[in-house]
Amino acid sequence: MKELHSLSHGVSKASKALLVIGLLASLALASACSRDAQANPQAVDIASDTSSAPSVSESASVAVVGGGAGAAPAMVSVKQSGGDISVVGNSSVSVEPDLAILDMGIESIATTVAESRTQAAEAMAAVMGALAEKQIIDTDIRTTHFSIWPNYDYRSGAEGKIIDYRISNSIAVDVRDMKSLDAIVDSVIIAGGDDIRFRGISLTVETPSLLAPQLREDAIADAMAKAKHYADLSGVLLGDVTMIAEPSIVASSEPRYGAVAAQSSAAYFTPTRISPGEVEYSLSVNVSFDIR
Repeated sequence: MKELHSLSHGVSKASKALLVIGLLASLALASACSRDAQANPQAVDIASDTSSAPSVSESASVAVVGGGAGAAPAMVSVKQSGGDISVVGNSSVSVEPDLAILDMGIESIATTVAESRTQAAEAMAAVMGALAEKQIIDTDIRTTHFSIWPNYDYRSGAEGKIIDYRISNSIAVDVRDMKSLDAIVDSVIIAGGDDIRFRGISLTVETPSLLAPQLREDAIADAMAKAKHYADLSGVLLGDVTMIAEPSIVASSEPRYGAVAAQSSAAYFTPTRISPGEVEYSLSVNVSFDIR
């Protein structure tokens, strides 16, 4: 009996010892979990304010692996990608025109087609002769319109009655000698007589592509200055150019004169005055820069 009591007392002491060891192990495990949670947070806060940067974009993506109730702390991968700054660079240049395009023609009216055709042909022949005298070559003269059209009188009935025929023969003439422009206009007006029709004069540059190098240089400089300004305002560093897009060169202020009044009589004739002035050409380029 004494031996059984001693055995029971020993087991009780062993149980108490095991209980103390279990409590100490639990405290150690809790402390380790707390330190691991601090080293591997489950939530990442990314703050990015780009409201003050026009045309500036930033993006951030967060990938979470694992998670769920009772699971180990989640693995979080954060990736931030830089955006871009896109601007439009502008440039313009004003130059004197070196090409005048005359839009003119002959219009005749007669009671028969044959009579109207003869009248128009004679008037156009006179105009072509005047142009040849002013050293205008054939390749600089283009027919742009030719038509024969009857005129009706509807007073005699619903179907109408043909009263005469109208013939229109229009041409475009390229004039490169700008100093002779006034004299050429007067020559064709006198030659065409009352049948001449002058619809206008376009003043332009024959080869605007020659202006492209300077326009491009100025447009790119303008784009870089704008992008640098936006980068400074946004607090970012401007990176390399990633894209350049160029539309065609545009004549933004091409002078065009209206119809010129025809005066066939040489008496009291005052020479016509044409002032070429200047033509403005402009270029815009779209340029994108990455952000460092």
